[in-house]
Amino acid sequence: CVVTNLNVSLYSATTGALVVTTAMPNTLAPFGGGVCVQPSTGYIVVLNDNYGHLYIFSDTSLTLLGSVTGQTTLLQSSMFGSHLTADSTYVYGIIEGSTTLYIRRITLGAPTYSFMIEIPDTTSTTISAPEDAAINTDELLITDKSNNRVLRYNKDDGTVIGTFGSAGSGNGQFNSPRGIDVDASGNIYVADYTNNRIQKFSSTGTYSSKFGING
Repeated sequence: CVVTNLNVSLYSATTGALVVTTAMPNTLAPFGGGVCVQPSTGYIVVLNDNYGHLYIFSDTSLTLLGSVTGQTTLLQSSMFGSHLTADSTYVYGIIEGSTTLYIRRITLGAPTYSFMIEIPDTTSTTISAPEDAAINTDELLITDKSNNRVLRYNKDDGTVIGTFGSAGSGNGQFNSPRGIDVDASGNIYVADYTNNRIQKFSSTGTYSSKFGING
């Protein structure tokens, strides 16, 4: 699924062919933000960054199923953040405020959200430029781009489990890590942007392998 300023487009995972496209619902603020797929339902969840609305689409026809209203006055970005990930129950939005990291947990079955945690910048888990998020069983993983590491949280209560990675170009090190994802076995994949590679880690953050070259 690809989100642009005006449209949401669904492509075939096997052929890359365009399956269907639809316009962003809010014509007053058509700025697509984060996108994720909820695994238990297949719902495609898209954030409208300008007003902080979440839109929920079907996974085959991009039929609009519902929305969750945010508001822009509470946080710098939006109510739900520009980085989204999901487990079988919730969608998680990551927001970086001026001095605080916020994680918000949204239930798609009702137009409600729940505040999860806030992390002041004075703690050891100071985060700078969170770039992406992923769920790994009971953990919420966030790429901390400017600090060149991945932060691991308990996804239910926000407890910090640990971090992995440091600045550099060696195995297990990062230079502006961005995308992050997890496979069915719990292995973690991180897009190490400036090092021009993908790195693979165990579920606890132990380096495993890498692939990709500058080109």
